[in-house]
Amino acid sequence: MTHTIETISLIEEIKTDGHSPMKFICSDGGIYYVKYRSGKSFNKNKLVFLLYEILCSQLLQNLHIPTPPTALVRISEASFNPENLKANKRYTKANIIAFGSKEITNSQLITDFEVIERVQDFQKILNPFDLIKIAIFDLWVDNNDRGKALKVGGYNYNLLFAPSNSKQQIIAFDHAFTFGGMQSIGLFSKNIPISPVDKLPNSPFFLSLVNFLDKKSIEALTLDFIEKCKNLSIRDILDNLPSSLPLEWYILPNITQQIEDFLTDYKRLDDIQIVIKNSLKI
Repeated sequence: MTHTIETISLIEEIKTDGHSPMKFICSDGGIYYVKYRSGKSFNKNKLVFLLYEILCSQLLQNLHIPTPPTALVRISEASFNPENLKANKRYTKANIIAFGSKEITNSQLITDFEVIERVQDFQKILNPFDLIKIAIFDLWVDNNDRGKALKVGGYNYNLLFAPSNSKQQIIAFDHAFTFGGMQSIGLFSKNIPISPVDKLPNSPFFLSLVNFLDKKSIEALTLDFIEKCKNLSIRDILDNLPSSLPLEWYILPNITQQIEDFLTDYKRLDDIQIVIKNSLKI
């Protein structure tokens, strides 16, 4: 359930190619990565990315895929010095409502160094089959930011390893650049062909892990998970998003109807099943 909290103290601004989230201690005692509108862009339509974050968090929770707790974050005036901000200095003002993703204690970012090469490493992963579900999810919501090859080398996974009972749990985070991302703001369509290029199914970490999974189990899981996606009531989820979401996050006309049409197209989901089977040669 998404709740509203307030910022208490800015820790730092994180330098990234996207939102450059602000790391705050917040009123519930947690540390949150807080996103609003980056000053690097003059495109106010990018506020819709905050709506995408909240929606994808709700979808992942409904699909029982681990993802960090999220919150609506009110920026309090006394919690930051604008001089300590660079990318966020232009638009971060007191009393705005931003998006927050809670820090997972002792988690680590999954990078190219986590390519799974030994069975001992694979056995340390608590939920390896969730990676298949995340790959399907990303194709469904057209996530253009996970599994993407970076210009400086390596890959952007937006996945965490979090300790859990002597193992490591895979957790999915950062879903701002879904529904086509930066290049498709308001332009995404169910008629655009589905492609795994520059997405998780073609990334080294994904391919290294699935080598340790039974292909028949992957095929059965894929079929079952796609059925779960089809059975979600997207309209109910959209209607039940917090009433406190700022209207400026709905800046694109008819965005909720566009999202509903996109996610409830069964042909897209059937095509995703084929893409996954072809990618994994099952």
